[in-house]
Order: sequence, then structure tokens, then C-alpha cells
Amino acid sequence: MGTVIILPDLKQSSAFWQQLNIGRHQLRLIDYRLFNDAASDYQSLAKQIEELVRKVPQPVTLIGDGIGAVIALKVAVTAFGRIDNLLLVKPQYEIPTARLKRQAARWRLLPQGSFKDRPLDKKSSLTLLQSMYGLDLTNQLMHIQCPTTVFCGSRDRQNRTAAQGLSNRLFDGHLIWIDKMEAAINDDGLKSLGNQLR
Repeated sequence: MGTVIILPDLKQSSAFWQQLNIGRHQLRLIDYRLFNDAASDYQSLAKQIEELVRKVPQPVTLIGDGIGAVIALKVAVTAFGRIDNLLLVKPQYEIPTARLKRQAARWRLLPQGSFKDRPLDKKSSLTLLQSMYGLDLTNQLMHIQCPTTVFCGSRDRQNRTAAQGLSNRLFDGHLIWIDKMEAAINDDGLKSLGNQLR
């Protein structure tokens, strides 16, 4: 049966992922708020997720979207032999710090209530972003041995280059372009991911 673990992006409601068709697998949709202080630090959060990966029923499919994809990459680097399939939506491996800082500046202007349905509250989201400034996983990608599929919207100009570069650098990397998808996962993206879980 196995387990599908989903690490959502911070920009949209996690509830969207409930629509993903995972077949007979068990679903673990990660709520970062449950990790308390660890959720505010990239390294600590990745370590907590790795521990979870080691405990859940095998085989494990790890799905990461946006910031969740960066965390999934880090977990895949260290969780040798525990991840059978890695699915990444608009991942970055050389973090565009300037873009994260612009995003943080926009989030500071938002009211706390606008984060209610997101995976983290406002303060923790900002702290997590800051912990990723300057992050570069390029030299660690060689340690990812599991099959990895990278998904990127055909209209997503922000993430196209990183998606292509990542799929080329991985030992068993594949790239799927999703028509009609921009920078946020949509129904077409979910359908494409679901096809990989059959």
C-alpha cells in the first residue's frame, strides 16, 4: 500500500491537495504547524520530515510543492533508501534569495488572518523564508538516487530554468511540463501527479 507524504507550498491552502488521487496509498498531508519551533527553521523542519519518512509504511512517495519541494529535496539527500519516488512541483535548488526577500516583504503587509488556511502562520512563514536565504543544494543533488519527476507549468516563467536544470542534474530525473499551469499548482497539475501514483 505505501504512503504518500505531501509537503505543500506556503502560498496556498493545504486543503487543495486533498483532491489528489493517491489510489490505495495512505495520505500524509503535512501540517507544518504540528512541528512547533522546528517549522520555523529549514534544517530542523527537514530533519523532522526525514524522521517521519523513516517511520511510515513503505514504499514512500514524497511530494513537494514550492517551498515544500525544497524541503523534499533536502530530505531526499539524507533519507537514503527510504524514498521510492520523489515528485517535485516548481522546485528550486539554488534559492533565489532576492525573490524570497520580495515575497517576505509582501507577506509582512498582509494581515495575520490571511494565513489562517495556509500551512504556517505569518510569523513562522517569514522565519522559515529567512532560514532559506542563500541556500544552495547543487552539490548535494548527487546523493538523490530515487526516481525523481519534476513538474513545472508551461507558463511558469519564474521556475522553468530551475526545473530544467534540476531534472538534468539528478541521477534519475524526469521533467513534465504542465499545460495551462503557471506558478501555482492547479487541477491539471494534480491530475499529472496522480498519474504518477498509479
